[in-house]
Parts: sequence; structure tokens; C-alpha cells
Amino acid sequence: MIIKGENYIVASANENTDYWGGDLFPKWASIRTLMYFPRQPVGHGPEPHYHDCDELWMFVKGRGHLWLNGKEYEFTPGTVAYNPMGAVHEFHSYTEVETVAVTTPLERKKRPVHIHADEDGPPEPTVQPFVAAGAENTGPFRNRGNRCPLSELRVVSYKKGEGLKEEVISKNEYWLALNGRVELTVDGHKVELAGDSPHGDVALLRKGASRSIRAVRPSGLALARDA
Repeated sequence: MIIKGENYIVASANENTDYWGGDLFPKWASIRTLMYFPRQPVGHGPEPHYHDCDELWMFVKGRGHLWLNGKEYEFTPGTVAYNPMGAVHEFHSYTEVETVAVTTPLERKKRPVHIHADEDGPPEPTVQPFVAAGAENTGPFRNRGNRCPLSELRVVSYKKGEGLKEEVISKNEYWLALNGRVELTVDGHKVELAGDSPHGDVALLRKGASRSIRAVRPSGLALARDA
């Protein structure tokens, strides 16, 4: 199910299944993927690759190591890795992991795949990648540079009855339900976002929309905001 208004799109999890964007994300959104991947096993992780777009990973749960252009970092819950177009990246977990992935619109050859240097040729770098450590990722990124489309990407948690008061948002916001259930009121219309399905419901809110959130039961959500 998809609900659309002038300033928002709310979609159930089964409408948010195209990793490279599809028709769900409007032109005013800076991103084309916002997906949740729960219960990934120990040892999970992609091979070294790069993209014809930018990508961000957020590790909701779990621990392991990631590599960005050959530089190694440890990841813990809440860690975000920004993989700009042309950056070679991979990760390897040593616990079960849950991740959220974000991508931007495809550029250059617009290949909707993992691109490998040994098969497809070396990447053309854009800007340097960065990592926001989990313990420190509680608000806007400190040094996001001039290309990263998001000012923040993090997990927010609400107890039953908690949430956000009504306000007119000053940046595009993207919400993804990880668990629980929240009531979202946007431009006077009430909808629910549920995290009970495999990938979670999603809400895309345009700058200028009026938004409030109330947790129907204890809930966790991924929140991304444009720069």
C-alpha cells in the first residue's frame, strides 16, 4: 500500500523492495534506497565493490570490521559508513548484524549492481568516504564534506506514548520502522508505520510538511535527514 500527498509518501514494506530506487522515491528526495536488513548471520558481508551512486550503511546491531578504500574500521551498533561513488567498500561481521542501507540516484553508467575493479575496471573516485562511530552518531554528522546528501542517519527509539510534537520540518526527512509501531501525522493525515514485517514501513516527508510522531508501542526507527 502506498499513500501519497503533496508533501509525503508513506509505503508499506512490500512496496519498498527495489534496491536501486524504482518509482517509490520522488524527484524531490535526495535518496533512492532506504531499506532494512535484519538478522544477517555471523560472517555476513559483501565482497569489495563500488557503485555508480553514493551509498550509506548503518549498522543497527552487531559488530565487525569494514573497509573503505582499503582503510579498516571497526563497526558497532549505530555506526554509519558513507561510501561515495567510486569508493571501494566491504564489511565482515563477527556477530549477527542488522543494517539499514541508503543509496542516491545512479550516475555515470548507471549500473544497478556491485561493480568490481578486476572485472569492470578501476573506479573513478569522487570524494573521501567517512565513518561515524556508533557511540558518537547521535545527531548530525560532524564532517560530512560537500557531497554526502544526508546531514544525519541514526536510530531513534521511543517508549509507548513518546514521540515528536507537531512541527513544520525544515529539511526532507525519511523514516523507516525497524520494530514496534508508531502513529505518524503528516499534514493532518494519520497513518501507522509498523516494523513487524521483514523490512519495515517507510515514510518520505518533504521540507515544509507538518509532522508529529507518537509511539503506539515501544518502537525503533531509522531517521535520515537531507543536508
